Amino acid sequence: MIDSLARGHTKDIYGPVLLEQGVKASVPAHLFRFSDSIHALRAGRLPDSIPGRGLANAAIHAHLHRALQDRKAWSLFLKSEDAVSLRKGLSTIHIQPGAALSGDLNELAISLGKSGLRTPFLGQVAEEEFQKSADLTPLRVTNEAPTRFSAQEVTQEWKEEHAFVLGRPVSNWSAPGESLAKMECLPFFIRAHFVLLPESPLLARVQRAPELMGHLAVPKTASLAALRAGESFDFPVLECIAANDPFESVLSSNELMARARMDANSLQELLLLAGWTAAFIRAEWKKKTVDLVSVNLRFGIDRTSGEWSLVDSLSLDDQRIHFAGAVLSHDWVLEPLSKTSWFDAILHARRQALAHGVRDFRRLCVEPPPRLGLEWIKEGAKRCTAAAELLTEKVQPLRNETYVSTS
Repeated sequence: MIDSLARGHTKDIYGPVLLEQGVKASVPAHLFRFSDSIHALRAGRLPDSIPGRGLANAAIHAHLHRALQDRKAWSLFLKSEDAVSLRKGLSTIHIQPGAALSGDLNELAISLGKSGLRTPFLGQVAEEEFQKSADLTPLRVTNEAPTRFSAQEVTQEWKEEHAFVLGRPVSNWSAPGESLAKMECLPFFIRAHFVLLPESPLLARVQRAPELMGHLAVPKTASLAALRAGESFDFPVLECIAANDPFESVLSSNELMARARMDANSLQELLLLAGWTAAFIRAEWKKKTVDLVSVNLRFGIDRTSGEWSLVDSLSLDDQRIHFAGAVLSHDWVLEPLSKTSWFDAILHARRQALAHGVRDFRRLCVEPPPRLGLEWIKEGAKRCTAAAELLTEKVQPLRNETYVSTS
């Protein structure tokens, strides 16, 4: 059996493994297994699971990563109206008061059109292939049968805190001894907003302390305090958030450069790349008449070549998507949970932990998470399946799934 490396909110990581010749000979890789688990408010896995959610997330993940890697797909996108709108939108954006977002957007576009965007995605692995592999026999990748498993280039990320930068804890990104990874995950992710919803955390942060948000890519025509719910943008509003932080601390440009060991020019290039990447993903959903409201993008960097790579899974947990007025992404789970006492208890625990410097706020909440009930489990399965079917045009095999009442 392949070793288990980590267990996340909605996916487990296995490996390292070797992939069979035909993709890349003897390439070390990690396997993502997308589970049916659900989570909320960074409080860990909830008691219930959603049948078919893992298959749907794996299908969306594979589709978007294949598209992002495809230079032909980029060439078509760069000629589209969406790309034209992005270029026009750039002229209305600045990062911080008095500093314009400059840089050669067209040069970056030409590079993407020639080679696509690097991502760690190497292919999908069938469930049977995973189950029978008990040694270092190389695994075969598949593009046919639905599967929860995805093979990824090994990336470098360690979470042990060892230092502080500008008063905030920073993780140790250096693996002991020789590492298999060429790609180093940056210690933050970029959230790109195309639409500001009334419940957007960004609006709450701006209203609470607009002076702390000056590093964002925001419209020149409006101050941060003037941002309102319902606004939409051609070039997305960008905010950078600390990775592996239960409170999703928003970072200033100085913190970003210090944590990631990059200069201002590199940060600017990364923000431009995030804008292009978010717009490309938005266009992929738009083809299926689905609206991308926001997306979380985490990048890595090859310190040898200086090449960027998108290392996010791009599942329903990383995107907020709407279709015909319905929320298809993970956020739907907040609707039933927001009516429970546990939801209020978790929010209170988060506030208490933040005020007292406690990192694990879950220890301050003694109330167990609630069950969703059969109707919400069915509704969740329906929405996950709809998102995957719309994007990939492949029917997920949920017809044979058994729903179990958890009430």
